[in-house]
Amino acid sequence: MPAVTFAQLNPANTGLTAAAAGTGLTSGCSGTACVVTIIANVINIVLGFLGVVLLLIVMYAGFKWMTAEKEDDVKNAKSMIKNAVAGLVVIAVSYAFAAFVIETLGNIGNPAPTTPTPDPATILEPNPYVPPSGTGQLDTP
Repeated sequence: MPAVTFAQLNPANTGLTAAAAGTGLTSGCSGTACVVTIIANVINIVLGFLGVVLLLIVMYAGFKWMTAEKEDDVKNAKSMIKNAVAGLVVIAVSYAFAAFVIETLGNIGNPAPTTPTPDPATILEPNPYVPPSGTGQLDTP
């Protein structure tokens, strides 16, 4: 029977820290920040892939338009291009929405710093161009 057992695993006794350092993956990401970062990366990859697919659709539709022999083929190609542009608009709006949501999620645990409101009496200086009361004339410096 062994006298000592080490049942707990931690980075010190597994060698994972050294392996991660060798790959450059020691970012120290933990908690909700990691989840938000992973979600943001997945959304950016998916939207980037959709942009590439959209480009391929536009190229295919342009090829169909250039090689069209009938008017119906031209209409079909134009329709494909219009749909691709509409898809581009949808992708752009979804990217903007996703960026807003991800930034909002990233700031959940970090409230925005507040700036103190300055006292108006300390920031206002007398205006030399305002006439003294009752004279009706401007003072020039």
